Amino acid sequence: MSLGRALDTASAKPAGKRPWFLDKEVERALAIGMAAVQELAVARQRLDTVERLLEAKGLLSRAEIDA
Repeated sequence: MSLGRALDTASAKPAGKRPWFLDKEVERALAIGMAAVQELAVARQRLDTVERLLEAKGLLSRAEIDA
């Protein structure tokens, strides 16, 4: 298979309707919950970065951050 053909095949949309493994309402609720969890994970990573920067610049100590 050529590279061009492989790329065309890889980017093709799947045929048929989206499969539902649970009820549509349950899958929608799970999708909303997963989106919220992902946002929380990003917020925690960013907060950790800010805390490390504050500590590295000597503006706050680890004890002050954890208090």
